[in-house]
Amino acid sequence: MTRYLLDASVLVPLLLDYGEKLLNISSKATIYTLDLTIYEAGNSLWKLVVYLNTIDLKDAKDIMHVLKDLTKRGIVKTIRFNQLNPCKILELAANEKITFYDASYIVASEKLKQH
Repeated sequence: MTRYLLDASVLVPLLLDYGEKLLNISSKATIYTLDLTIYEAGNSLWKLVVYLNTIDLKDAKDIMHVLKDLTKRGIVKTIRFNQLNPCKILELAANEKITFYDASYIVASEKLKQH
């Protein structure tokens, strides 16, 4: 089965473009995110409604409902902070001069490769 690790900058456009159609991919792929990504997706939708006026609140709520359903069904799986090694993340971030946030995706990706 194909696995994808997505941040909000990829997850939100997928939800906007495909919505409930993502429910049909469960037999073909599993999407992973960090637990913070769900909140970032919600914040992105809020920004689209409140500041950019590109979608209405009803559509944003529908998209959040789909995201919740995707997580309930296990199509989108969240990797929690306590499942990662924060010291490894910090060391990688410091050594590579990248943010802790970006390093967390690298460490999460390495974790997924091991499984």
